[in-house]
Amino acid sequence: MIVFKDYKLLSLSEHKNLLELRNSDEVRLSSNDTSAILLENHLAWCENLESGRYFAIYENEILLGGVNVNNDFWGVFFAPEINPFLKLACAYRFLQKCLESRELVRASVRKANKNTLDFNKLFGFEIKSENDEFCILELKRLDFKTKNKRKIIYSWVTKEFKNLTRLETAGVNVPKPITSANNVLLIEFIGDENGNPAQPVKNQPPQNPDEFFNKLLVNLKLFVNEAKLVHGDLSNYNILNKDEEPVIIDVSQSVVLDNPISKELLERDINTLVREYSKLGVKTSFEEVWEYVNPKF
Repeated sequence: MIVFKDYKLLSLSEHKNLLELRNSDEVRLSSNDTSAILLENHLAWCENLESGRYFAIYENEILLGGVNVNNDFWGVFFAPEINPFLKLACAYRFLQKCLESRELVRASVRKANKNTLDFNKLFGFEIKSENDEFCILELKRLDFKTKNKRKIIYSWVTKEFKNLTRLETAGVNVPKPITSANNVLLIEFIGDENGNPAQPVKNQPPQNPDEFFNKLLVNLKLFVNEAKLVHGDLSNYNILNKDEEPVIIDVSQSVVLDNPISKELLERDINTLVREYSKLGVKTSFEEVWEYVNPKF
């Protein structure tokens, strides 16, 4: 069961967990405000916060993320490991509730944050204005009501299947795409013979990080130079550890190499990998990885 819990009703421990998620690199660096927020500042801000604006999202008491609507502008963030379908369901429900009492909802998104732009567009948001840094998007109530949840999921399924097919053909280690029909995607199960799914590297670090990282770089080079795609959100949350072999997942947001922002997205992906694997003891650098991948834009 999905629950939206008002910030005003959160306990101290819930505030701490929420802020830890918001300040994580994966969430913070994708936000409009990339600075870390101190707990005391957050709590003081919440004291003066109007009810019904900011909510923590839970499923079965597990924190999924946070969402807000303020002066008709909405924003949302999720823990990186959350299933994309669950993200869609939470966002859809919140927007549906917002538009019961509003004619429209707006979003302010950095132009470089293609994942968030695409996520908003899934629900029917359209860019209405932009400057060098930000895009302002709008979703009208009537437009949202004409959007069918199945169509939203179908769009995600179609992109995931198309990109998986392209990546598998290029030799990238991804789940084998089997078929897609309507809003259903059937892919290869990544796990053991007993039905236990392979875990993200975040939850199951490799026994030999250096060897694993080298294998991952081989896949990254194929991803970019053979499939001509950039993941755009690559981290240890969407790299599975299957018997010490990396398997890349969650590729629906991937962009083609000739996209104007592909270089920036690849730089972000590599920076994330360097940061995460350095913590695992791998001696590497952005320059070293970039030189190895050698992307041809």
